[in-house]
Amino acid sequence: MLPASLSARWISREFVESTSAGGVFTIAAYSTMLVLFVLEFSSYLGDSPTSELRLDSALNDPYSLDNSLVRINFDIDMYSIECHNLQLAVVDPLDGLPVKALQRDYTLKPVDFYKDPEAPTANFHSQSTSRVTGTEEEQVVEKRHKLEEEDGDKELDADWASSHDGFKHQHFDHVIQFHDFTVMNFFAEWCSHCRQFSPLWMETAEAISNAEYIGKGGKKQVVKALKMNCVDFKPLCRQEGIRAFPTIRIYQTDGRAIRFEGQRTKEAIMAWVQDTIKGAAPDAYIEKHLQLQTGCRVFGHVVMPKVPGYLELFAGGGQHALDPTMTNVSHFVRHLSFASPTDSQGYFGQYRSWAAFGIPRDQRVYTHPLDGQKFSTKEFHQTFEHHIQVVSTLSSYGQTYQFQHYERLAPLSNLSEVPQARFNFDVDTFAIKIMDSDKSVYQFGTSTMAILGGTFVMIKLLHTATHGAAKAAARKLVPKRNARQQVNSLN
Repeated sequence: MLPASLSARWISREFVESTSAGGVFTIAAYSTMLVLFVLEFSSYLGDSPTSELRLDSALNDPYSLDNSLVRINFDIDMYSIECHNLQLAVVDPLDGLPVKALQRDYTLKPVDFYKDPEAPTANFHSQSTSRVTGTEEEQVVEKRHKLEEEDGDKELDADWASSHDGFKHQHFDHVIQFHDFTVMNFFAEWCSHCRQFSPLWMETAEAISNAEYIGKGGKKQVVKALKMNCVDFKPLCRQEGIRAFPTIRIYQTDGRAIRFEGQRTKEAIMAWVQDTIKGAAPDAYIEKHLQLQTGCRVFGHVVMPKVPGYLELFAGGGQHALDPTMTNVSHFVRHLSFASPTDSQGYFGQYRSWAAFGIPRDQRVYTHPLDGQKFSTKEFHQTFEHHIQVVSTLSSYGQTYQFQHYERLAPLSNLSEVPQARFNFDVDTFAIKIMDSDKSVYQFGTSTMAILGGTFVMIKLLHTATHGAAKAAARKLVPKRNARQQVNSLN
Protein backbone atom coordinates (compact mmCIF):
# COMPACT_ATOMS: atom_id res chain seq x y z
CA MET A 1 0.00 0.00 0.00
CA LEU A 2 1.30 3.45 -0.93
CA PRO A 3 2.01 6.00 1.80
CA ALA A 4 -0.56 8.69 2.24
CA SER A 5 1.93 11.37 1.12
CA LEU A 6 2.63 9.47 -2.13
CA SER A 7 -0.97 8.48 -2.92
CA ALA A 8 -2.16 12.06 -2.46
CA ARG A 9 -0.15 13.07 -5.53
CA TRP A 10 -2.51 11.10 -7.77
CA ILE A 11 -5.73 12.59 -6.26
CA SER A 12 -7.23 15.93 -7.19
CA ARG A 13 -6.54 18.70 -4.69
CA GLU A 14 -10.33 19.30 -4.27
CA PHE A 15 -10.47 15.92 -2.46
CA VAL A 16 -7.52 16.34 -0.14
CA GLU A 17 -7.71 20.06 0.65
CA SER A 18 -10.65 21.60 2.51
CA THR A 19 -11.87 24.91 1.19
CA SER A 20 -14.81 27.16 2.07
CA ALA A 21 -16.30 26.73 -1.39
CA GLY A 22 -15.94 22.96 -1.19
CA GLY A 23 -17.74 22.91 2.16
CA VAL A 24 -20.64 24.94 0.81
CA PHE A 25 -21.06 22.68 -2.22
CA THR A 26 -20.85 19.56 -0.05
CA ILE A 27 -23.64 20.81 2.21
CA ALA A 28 -25.70 21.73 -0.87
CA ALA A 29 -25.13 18.26 -2.35
CA TYR A 30 -26.22 16.44 0.79
CA SER A 31 -29.27 18.66 1.25
CA THR A 32 -30.37 18.21 -2.35
CA MET A 33 -29.92 14.44 -2.23
CA LEU A 34 -31.89 14.24 1.02
CA VAL A 35 -34.82 16.23 -0.39
CA LEU A 36 -34.89 14.20 -3.61
CA PHE A 37 -34.69 10.94 -1.66
CA VAL A 38 -37.68 11.93 0.53
CA LEU A 39 -39.71 12.88 -2.55
CA GLU A 40 -38.83 9.64 -4.29
CA PHE A 41 -39.69 7.59 -1.21
CA SER A 42 -43.03 9.37 -0.85
CA SER A 43 -43.76 8.64 -4.50
CA TYR A 44 -42.91 4.99 -3.90
CA LEU A 45 -45.29 4.75 -0.95
CA GLY A 46 -48.07 6.74 -2.63
CA ASP A 47 -50.45 5.76 -5.41
CA SER A 48 -49.85 6.53 -9.03
CA PRO A 49 -53.19 5.61 -10.58
CA THR A 50 -53.93 5.49 -14.25
CA SER A 51 -57.37 5.47 -15.83
CA GLU A 52 -59.04 4.30 -18.98
CA LEU A 53 -62.46 4.73 -20.56
CA ARG A 54 -64.66 1.70 -21.11
CA LEU A 55 -68.28 0.85 -21.68
CA ASP A 56 -70.12 0.64 -18.40
CA SER A 57 -71.47 -2.82 -19.24
CA ALA A 58 -67.90 -4.07 -19.80
CA LEU A 59 -66.82 -3.30 -16.25
CA ASN A 60 -66.59 -6.25 -13.91
CA ASP A 61 -67.02 -5.20 -10.31
CA PRO A 62 -66.08 -8.15 -8.09
CA TYR A 63 -67.95 -6.55 -5.16
CA SER A 64 -71.25 -6.08 -6.98
CA LEU A 65 -73.83 -8.80 -7.40
CA ASP A 66 -75.56 -7.03 -10.27
CA ASN A 67 -73.95 -4.22 -12.26
CA SER A 68 -77.36 -3.25 -13.69
CA LEU A 69 -78.55 -1.76 -10.38
CA VAL A 70 -77.75 1.53 -8.66
CA ARG A 71 -78.48 2.82 -5.18
CA ILE A 72 -79.45 6.46 -4.61
CA ASN A 73 -78.55 7.76 -1.14
CA PHE A 74 -80.25 10.97 -0.06
CA ASP A 75 -80.69 13.18 2.98
CA ILE A 76 -82.71 16.30 2.15
CA ASP A 77 -84.54 18.94 4.20
CA MET A 78 -87.73 20.45 2.79
CA TYR A 79 -88.22 23.78 4.53
CA SER A 80 -91.93 24.46 3.98
CA ILE A 81 -93.55 21.07 3.32
CA GLU A 82 -94.53 18.99 6.32
CA CYS A 83 -93.98 15.25 6.44
CA HIS A 84 -97.65 14.32 6.23
CA ASN A 85 -97.84 16.26 2.94
CA LEU A 86 -94.54 15.08 1.45
CA GLN A 87 -94.16 12.23 -1.01
CA LEU A 88 -91.10 10.72 -2.67
CA ALA A 89 -90.99 8.86 -5.97
CA VAL A 90 -88.52 7.78 -8.64
CA VAL A 91 -90.16 8.44 -12.01
CA ASP A 92 -89.42 7.21 -15.53
CA PRO A 93 -89.17 10.32 -17.76
CA LEU A 94 -90.49 8.45 -20.82
CA ASP A 95 -93.95 7.63 -19.53
CA GLY A 96 -94.05 9.68 -16.34
CA LEU A 97 -94.82 6.60 -14.23
CA PRO A 98 -92.99 5.64 -11.05
CA VAL A 99 -90.07 3.26 -11.53
CA LYS A 100 -90.44 0.03 -9.62
CA ALA A 101 -87.78 0.28 -6.95
CA LEU A 102 -86.28 -3.05 -5.88
CA GLN A 103 -85.63 -1.67 -2.40
CA ARG A 104 -86.91 1.39 -0.51
CA ASP A 105 -85.65 2.39 2.89
CA TYR A 106 -86.17 5.99 3.94
CA THR A 107 -87.55 7.99 6.85
CA LEU A 108 -89.57 11.20 7.10
CA LYS A 109 -88.74 13.26 10.18
CA PRO A 110 -90.45 16.57 11.13
CA VAL A 111 -87.96 19.39 11.65
CA ASP A 112 -88.44 23.00 12.74
CA PHE A 113 -86.58 25.69 10.82
CA TYR A 114 -86.20 29.38 11.44
CA LYS A 115 -88.06 31.26 8.76
CA ASP A 116 -85.78 32.41 5.98
CA PRO A 117 -86.25 36.14 5.31
CA GLU A 118 -85.13 35.62 1.70
CA ALA A 119 -87.56 32.79 0.99
CA PRO A 120 -91.13 33.43 -0.15
CA THR A 121 -93.41 33.58 2.84
CA ALA A 122 -96.63 35.16 3.98
CA ASN A 123 -97.06 37.99 6.44
CA PHE A 124 -99.10 36.73 9.35
CA HIS A 125 -101.82 39.13 10.38
CA SER A 126 -101.16 40.99 13.60
CA GLN A 127 -103.20 44.03 14.40
CA SER A 128 -101.56 44.78 17.74
CA THR A 129 -98.55 43.49 19.62
CA SER A 130 -99.74 44.72 23.00
CA ARG A 131 -101.35 42.29 25.40
CA VAL A 132 -104.64 43.17 27.10
CA THR A 133 -104.45 43.05 30.89
CA GLY A 134 -107.19 43.07 33.48
CA THR A 135 -106.75 46.78 34.08
CA GLU A 136 -107.66 47.45 30.47
CA GLU A 137 -110.94 45.57 30.56
CA GLU A 138 -112.97 48.74 30.20
CA GLN A 139 -110.99 49.73 27.11
CA VAL A 140 -111.65 46.30 25.60
CA VAL A 141 -115.38 46.59 26.20
CA GLU A 142 -115.42 50.08 24.72
CA LYS A 143 -113.50 48.91 21.67
CA ARG A 144 -115.93 46.06 21.09
CA HIS A 145 -118.84 48.48 21.26
CA LYS A 146 -117.18 50.64 18.61
CA LEU A 147 -116.62 47.62 16.37
CA GLU A 148 -120.20 46.54 16.86
CA GLU A 149 -121.46 50.01 15.94
CA GLU A 150 -119.19 50.14 12.89
CA ASP A 151 -119.73 46.65 11.48
CA GLY A 152 -122.64 45.14 13.38
CA ASP A 153 -122.58 42.05 15.58
CA LYS A 154 -124.01 39.86 12.82
CA GLU A 155 -121.19 40.88 10.48
CA LEU A 156 -118.58 40.13 13.14
CA ASP A 157 -120.09 36.74 14.01
CA ALA A 158 -120.73 35.59 10.43
CA ASP A 159 -118.87 32.88 8.55
CA TRP A 160 -116.75 33.98 5.60
CA ALA A 161 -118.20 31.15 3.56
CA SER A 162 -118.96 33.20 0.46
CA SER A 163 -118.35 36.65 -0.93
CA HIS A 164 -122.03 36.76 -1.97
CA ASP A 165 -123.77 35.83 1.28
CA GLY A 166 -125.08 39.33 2.02
CA PHE A 167 -122.24 40.37 4.33
CA LYS A 168 -119.48 42.85 3.50
CA HIS A 169 -116.49 40.84 4.81
CA GLN A 170 -114.18 43.83 4.66
CA HIS A 171 -112.35 43.73 8.02
CA PHE A 172 -110.95 40.40 9.12
CA ASP A 173 -108.97 42.16 11.85
CA HIS A 174 -112.23 43.47 13.33
CA VAL A 175 -113.53 39.90 13.60
CA ILE A 176 -110.39 38.87 15.50
CA GLN A 177 -110.53 41.89 17.83
CA PHE A 178 -114.23 41.41 18.57
CA HIS A 179 -113.68 38.02 20.22
CA ASP A 180 -111.24 36.94 22.90
CA PHE A 181 -110.51 33.86 20.79
CA THR A 182 -111.55 33.10 17.23
CA VAL A 183 -111.31 29.52 15.94
CA MET A 184 -111.08 29.74 12.15
CA ASN A 185 -111.42 26.89 9.66
CA PHE A 186 -109.77 27.81 6.32
CA PHE A 187 -111.16 25.66 3.51
CA ALA A 188 -111.38 25.50 -0.28
CA GLU A 189 -114.40 24.38 -2.26
CA TRP A 190 -112.33 22.13 -4.53
CA CYS A 191 -110.72 20.33 -1.57
CA SER A 192 -112.10 16.80 -1.06
CA HIS A 193 -110.79 16.71 2.53
CA CYS A 194 -112.68 19.93 3.24
CA ARG A 195 -115.94 18.56 1.85
CA GLN A 196 -115.54 15.43 3.92
CA PHE A 197 -114.77 17.45 7.06
CA SER A 198 -117.56 20.00 6.55
CA PRO A 199 -120.37 18.18 8.44
CA LEU A 200 -118.11 17.47 11.39
CA TRP A 201 -116.90 21.08 11.43
CA MET A 202 -120.45 22.45 11.53
CA GLU A 203 -121.17 20.30 14.57
CA THR A 204 -117.83 21.20 16.21
CA ALA A 205 -118.20 24.94 15.49
CA GLU A 206 -121.63 25.04 17.11
CA ALA A 207 -120.35 23.22 20.16
CA ILE A 208 -117.35 25.59 20.49
CA SER A 209 -119.45 28.74 20.12
CA ASN A 210 -122.02 27.55 22.69
CA ALA A 211 -119.54 26.32 25.28
CA GLU A 212 -118.34 28.40 28.21
CA TYR A 213 -114.61 28.99 28.60
CA ILE A 214 -112.71 30.40 31.55
CA GLY A 215 -109.30 32.02 30.97
CA LYS A 216 -106.22 32.30 33.18
CA GLY A 217 -107.63 34.97 35.47
CA GLY A 218 -110.95 33.19 35.97
CA LYS A 219 -112.66 35.54 33.51
CA LYS A 220 -115.17 34.20 31.02
CA GLN A 221 -113.84 34.30 27.46
CA VAL A 222 -115.74 35.14 24.29
CA VAL A 223 -114.97 32.36 21.78
CA LYS A 224 -116.37 32.08 18.28
CA ALA A 225 -115.82 29.35 15.67
CA LEU A 226 -115.96 30.51 12.03
CA LYS A 227 -114.91 29.34 8.61
CA MET A 228 -113.37 31.09 5.59
CA ASN A 229 -113.65 30.16 1.92
CA CYS A 230 -110.15 30.57 0.50
CA VAL A 231 -111.45 30.50 -3.06
CA ASP A 232 -113.59 33.61 -2.62
CA PHE A 233 -111.15 35.25 -0.19
CA LYS A 234 -107.89 34.08 -1.74
CA PRO A 235 -105.85 37.29 -1.13
CA LEU A 236 -106.71 37.21 2.57
CA CYS A 237 -105.81 33.52 2.87
CA ARG A 238 -102.49 34.24 1.17
CA GLN A 239 -101.86 37.07 3.58
CA GLU A 240 -102.49 34.64 6.44
CA GLY A 241 -100.08 32.11 4.93
CA ILE A 242 -102.63 29.35 4.35
CA ARG A 243 -101.04 26.66 2.16
CA ALA A 244 -103.00 23.51 2.99
CA PHE A 245 -106.70 22.78 3.41
CA PRO A 246 -108.40 22.44 5.76
CA THR A 247 -106.31 24.49 8.21
CA ILE A 248 -107.66 25.27 11.67
CA ARG A 249 -106.23 28.16 13.68
CA ILE A 250 -107.12 29.85 16.93
CA TYR A 251 -106.55 33.62 17.01
CA GLN A 252 -106.14 35.71 20.10
CA THR A 253 -107.59 39.20 20.19
CA ASP A 254 -104.13 40.69 19.50
CA GLY A 255 -103.93 38.83 16.18
CA ARG A 256 -101.45 36.12 17.11
CA ALA A 257 -102.41 32.59 16.17
CA ILE A 258 -101.40 28.95 16.48
CA ARG A 259 -102.44 26.04 14.29
CA PHE A 260 -104.24 22.84 15.18
CA GLU A 261 -102.04 19.83 14.37
CA GLY A 262 -104.00 16.90 15.80
CA GLN A 263 -106.59 14.51 14.42
CA ARG A 264 -109.66 16.23 13.01
CA THR A 265 -112.22 14.94 15.48
CA LYS A 266 -114.73 16.93 17.52
CA GLU A 267 -113.25 15.80 20.82
CA ALA A 268 -109.64 16.59 19.81
CA ILE A 269 -110.47 20.06 18.47
CA MET A 270 -112.54 21.05 21.51
CA ALA A 271 -109.88 19.79 23.91
CA TRP A 272 -107.25 21.79 22.02
CA VAL A 273 -109.37 24.95 22.21
CA GLN A 274 -109.97 24.40 25.94
CA ASP A 275 -106.25 23.87 26.67
CA THR A 276 -105.26 26.93 24.63
CA ILE A 277 -107.71 29.22 26.42
CA LYS A 278 -106.72 27.92 29.85
CA GLY A 279 -103.10 28.80 29.13
CA ALA A 280 -101.65 25.47 27.98
CA ALA A 281 -100.23 27.39 25.01
CA PRO A 282 -97.97 30.00 26.63
CA ASP A 283 -96.48 33.04 24.94
CA ALA A 284 -93.23 31.19 24.22
CA TYR A 285 -95.15 28.54 22.27
CA ILE A 286 -96.98 31.18 20.26
CA GLU A 287 -93.74 33.03 19.54
CA LYS A 288 -92.23 29.75 18.35
CA HIS A 289 -95.02 29.41 15.80
CA LEU A 290 -94.35 32.96 14.62
CA GLN A 291 -90.58 32.47 14.27
CA LEU A 292 -90.33 28.84 13.16
CA GLN A 293 -91.84 26.82 10.38
CA THR A 294 -92.22 23.06 10.35
CA GLY A 295 -90.61 21.20 7.49
CA CYS A 296 -89.54 17.65 6.83
CA ARG A 297 -86.24 15.81 6.60
CA VAL A 298 -86.27 12.78 4.32
CA PHE A 299 -83.26 10.46 4.43
CA GLY A 300 -82.55 6.92 3.25
CA HIS A 301 -81.97 5.18 -0.07
CA VAL A 302 -83.67 3.43 -2.97
CA VAL A 303 -82.27 0.68 -5.19
CA MET A 304 -83.43 0.69 -8.80
CA PRO A 305 -82.36 -0.35 -12.31
CA LYS A 306 -79.57 1.72 -13.81
CA VAL A 307 -81.82 3.69 -16.19
CA PRO A 308 -82.52 7.43 -16.61
CA GLY A 309 -85.10 8.85 -14.25
CA TYR A 310 -85.69 11.49 -11.65
CA LEU A 311 -86.00 11.49 -7.89
CA GLU A 312 -88.98 13.69 -7.07
CA LEU A 313 -89.99 15.27 -3.78
CA PHE A 314 -93.45 16.75 -4.05
CA ALA A 315 -96.35 17.85 -1.89
CA GLY A 316 -99.48 15.76 -1.91
CA GLY A 317 -101.42 13.10 -0.09
CA GLY A 318 -102.03 13.06 3.61
CA GLN A 319 -105.06 14.64 5.25
CA HIS A 320 -104.64 18.04 3.58
CA ALA A 321 -105.07 19.40 0.08
CA LEU A 322 -102.35 21.92 -0.76
CA ASP A 323 -102.79 25.17 -2.60
CA PRO A 324 -100.33 24.75 -5.51
CA THR A 325 -99.85 28.51 -5.88
CA MET A 326 -98.70 28.74 -2.24
CA THR A 327 -96.30 25.78 -2.31
CA ASN A 328 -92.64 26.49 -1.58
CA VAL A 329 -90.12 23.75 -2.46
CA SER A 330 -86.97 25.39 -1.05
CA HIS A 331 -84.68 22.66 0.26
CA PHE A 332 -81.29 21.86 1.74
CA VAL A 333 -79.23 18.88 0.53
CA ARG A 334 -77.42 17.27 3.42
CA HIS A 335 -76.25 14.43 1.20
CA LEU A 336 -76.87 12.98 -2.26
CA SER A 337 -74.83 10.24 -3.91
CA PHE A 338 -75.06 7.22 -6.18
CA ALA A 339 -73.48 3.91 -5.23
CA SER A 340 -73.41 0.21 -5.89
CA PRO A 341 -76.15 -1.65 -3.98
CA THR A 342 -73.52 -3.57 -2.00
CA ASP A 343 -71.30 -0.58 -1.23
CA SER A 344 -70.70 0.07 2.46
CA GLN A 345 -72.16 3.52 3.08
CA GLY A 346 -71.37 5.05 6.43
CA TYR A 347 -70.35 8.07 8.43
CA PHE A 348 -66.68 8.98 8.17
CA GLY A 349 -67.18 12.41 9.68
CA GLN A 350 -69.82 12.77 6.95
CA TYR A 351 -71.58 10.44 4.54
CA ARG A 352 -68.89 8.60 2.62
CA SER A 353 -68.82 5.61 0.33
CA TRP A 354 -66.17 2.96 0.91
CA ALA A 355 -65.64 2.55 -2.83
CA ALA A 356 -64.97 6.30 -3.14
CA PHE A 357 -61.63 5.81 -1.38
CA GLY A 358 -60.37 4.21 -4.59
CA ILE A 359 -60.66 7.57 -6.38
CA PRO A 360 -57.83 10.13 -6.17
CA ARG A 361 -58.33 12.42 -3.21
CA ASP A 362 -58.92 15.57 -5.25
CA GLN A 363 -61.66 13.81 -7.24
CA ARG A 364 -63.69 12.37 -4.36
CA VAL A 365 -65.72 15.54 -3.96
CA TYR A 366 -67.46 14.71 -7.27
CA THR A 367 -69.12 11.69 -5.64
CA HIS A 368 -71.21 14.10 -3.52
CA PRO A 369 -70.90 17.65 -4.95
CA LEU A 370 -74.30 18.81 -3.65
CA ASP A 371 -73.65 18.10 0.02
CA GLY A 372 -74.25 21.10 2.26
CA GLN A 373 -75.92 23.26 -0.40
CA LYS A 374 -79.15 25.21 -0.02
CA PHE A 375 -81.57 25.77 -2.91
CA SER A 376 -84.22 28.45 -2.36
CA THR A 377 -87.06 29.52 -4.59
CA LYS A 378 -87.66 33.24 -4.95
CA GLU A 379 -91.42 33.06 -5.37
CA PHE A 380 -94.31 30.69 -4.70
CA HIS A 381 -95.34 28.14 -7.33
CA GLN A 382 -91.84 27.53 -8.69
CA THR A 383 -90.25 24.17 -9.34
CA PHE A 384 -86.58 23.40 -8.73
CA GLU A 385 -84.96 21.03 -11.22
CA HIS A 386 -81.54 19.46 -10.76
CA HIS A 387 -79.93 17.87 -13.82
CA ILE A 388 -77.32 15.28 -12.92
CA GLN A 389 -74.97 13.41 -15.29
CA VAL A 390 -73.66 10.30 -13.55
CA VAL A 391 -70.45 8.47 -14.51
CA SER A 392 -69.65 5.02 -13.14
CA THR A 393 -66.13 4.64 -11.72
CA LEU A 394 -64.47 1.30 -10.86
CA SER A 395 -61.36 0.95 -8.72
CA SER A 396 -59.77 -1.70 -6.53
CA TYR A 397 -62.14 -0.56 -3.73
CA GLY A 398 -65.24 -1.28 -5.79
CA GLN A 399 -67.67 0.65 -7.97
CA THR A 400 -68.77 4.17 -7.16
CA TYR A 401 -70.28 7.06 -9.11
CA GLN A 402 -69.21 10.62 -9.81
CA PHE A 403 -71.61 13.20 -11.17
CA GLN A 404 -71.83 16.70 -12.57
CA HIS A 405 -74.71 18.93 -11.53
CA TYR A 406 -76.71 21.71 -13.17
CA GLU A 407 -79.80 23.42 -11.77
CA ARG A 408 -82.80 25.29 -13.10
CA LEU A 409 -85.53 27.26 -11.35
CA ALA A 410 -88.72 27.54 -13.39
CA PRO A 411 -92.20 28.95 -12.73
CA LEU A 412 -95.24 26.79 -13.50
CA SER A 413 -97.79 28.15 -15.94
CA ASN A 414 -100.49 25.67 -14.90
CA LEU A 415 -101.90 27.00 -11.63
CA SER A 416 -103.25 23.57 -10.67
CA GLU A 417 -99.84 21.88 -10.97
CA VAL A 418 -98.09 21.27 -7.66
CA PRO A 419 -94.40 22.32 -7.65
CA GLN A 420 -91.74 19.78 -6.80
CA ALA A 421 -88.02 19.43 -6.16
CA ARG A 422 -86.82 17.17 -8.94
CA PHE A 423 -83.42 15.48 -9.31
CA ASN A 424 -83.11 14.34 -12.94
CA PHE A 425 -80.30 11.84 -13.41
CA ASP A 426 -78.83 9.89 -16.32
CA VAL A 427 -76.08 7.26 -15.97
CA ASP A 428 -73.54 7.56 -18.79
CA THR A 429 -72.94 4.52 -21.00
CA PHE A 430 -69.19 5.04 -20.64
CA ALA A 431 -67.37 4.44 -17.38
CA ILE A 432 -63.96 5.14 -15.89
CA LYS A 433 -61.71 2.36 -14.68
CA ILE A 434 -58.93 3.40 -12.30
CA MET A 435 -55.91 1.11 -12.13
CA ASP A 436 -53.15 1.23 -9.53
CA SER A 437 -49.62 1.34 -10.98
CA ASP A 438 -47.39 0.47 -8.03
CA LYS A 439 -43.65 1.03 -8.35
CA SER A 440 -41.50 -2.06 -7.73
CA VAL A 441 -38.56 -2.18 -5.26
CA TYR A 442 -36.18 -2.53 -8.20
CA GLN A 443 -37.53 0.65 -9.77
CA PHE A 444 -37.35 2.47 -6.45
CA GLY A 445 -33.72 1.36 -5.89
CA THR A 446 -32.68 2.27 -9.44
CA SER A 447 -34.35 5.65 -9.23
CA THR A 448 -32.76 6.35 -5.84
CA MET A 449 -29.25 5.47 -7.05
CA ALA A 450 -29.75 7.54 -10.17
CA ILE A 451 -30.91 10.52 -8.10
CA LEU A 452 -27.98 10.28 -5.69
CA GLY A 453 -25.39 9.76 -8.44
CA GLY A 454 -26.87 12.44 -10.66
CA THR A 455 -26.92 14.93 -7.80
CA PHE A 456 -23.28 14.20 -6.93
CA VAL A 457 -22.17 14.61 -10.55
CA MET A 458 -24.07 17.85 -11.04
CA ILE A 459 -22.69 19.36 -7.81
CA LYS A 460 -19.17 18.21 -8.81
CA LEU A 461 -19.47 19.83 -12.24
CA LEU A 462 -20.82 23.02 -10.69
CA HIS A 463 -17.99 23.09 -8.17
CA THR A 464 -15.34 22.45 -10.85
CA ALA A 465 -16.76 25.16 -13.09
CA THR A 466 -16.88 27.61 -10.20
CA HIS A 467 -13.33 26.73 -9.11
CA GLY A 468 -11.98 27.09 -12.66
CA ALA A 469 -13.68 30.44 -13.14
CA ALA A 470 -12.20 31.66 -9.87
CA LYS A 471 -8.66 30.62 -10.95
CA ALA A 472 -8.99 32.30 -14.33
CA ALA A 473 -10.19 35.49 -12.71
CA ALA A 474 -7.25 35.38 -10.26
CA ARG A 475 -4.69 34.98 -13.06
CA LYS A 476 -6.05 38.03 -14.82
CA LEU A 477 -5.97 40.11 -11.67
CA VAL A 478 -2.33 39.25 -10.65
CA PRO A 479 -0.52 41.01 -13.64
CA LYS A 480 -2.58 44.14 -13.14
CA ARG A 481 -1.75 44.17 -9.44
CA ASN A 482 2.01 43.72 -10.15
CA ALA A 483 1.98 46.51 -12.71
CA ARG A 484 0.38 48.92 -10.22
CA GLN A 485 3.00 47.98 -7.63
CA GLN A 486 5.85 48.72 -10.10
CA VAL A 487 4.37 52.11 -10.98
CA ASN A 488 4.05 52.97 -7.32
CA SER A 489 7.72 51.99 -6.67
CA LEU A 490 9.00 54.22 -9.51
CA ASN A 491 7.09 57.17 -8.17
